[in-house]
Amino acid sequence: MESMQSNLSSSMVSSKNKRVVWVVAAVVIVAAVLGWWYMYRLAPTSDKAPTSGEMQEPLSGGDTTADIGQDLETVDLGNVDSELDALDQDINQL
Repeated sequence: MESMQSNLSSSMVSSKNKRVVWVVAAVVIVAAVLGWWYMYRLAPTSDKAPTSGEMQEPLSGGDTTADIGQDLETVDLGNVDSELDALDQDINQL
């Protein structure tokens, strides 16, 4: 009789433990989803991909190789060589 009562009480304890684990897991999941949503809402709009209505107009009107080459020549990349030299120096210091 005593062993039956101990089995019954241990099953009640494990049932309570399972319930606590499920509640904690649900709270963590809800908190993670809310945190992700909050961070997504605070993200600057410039990091997001433009929609079809926000796309920039092409630089030239054609799709020929000459037009594409001309468009590539107008792109300002800054001083890439000096940036690469600075990276090389940083890497060499490691």
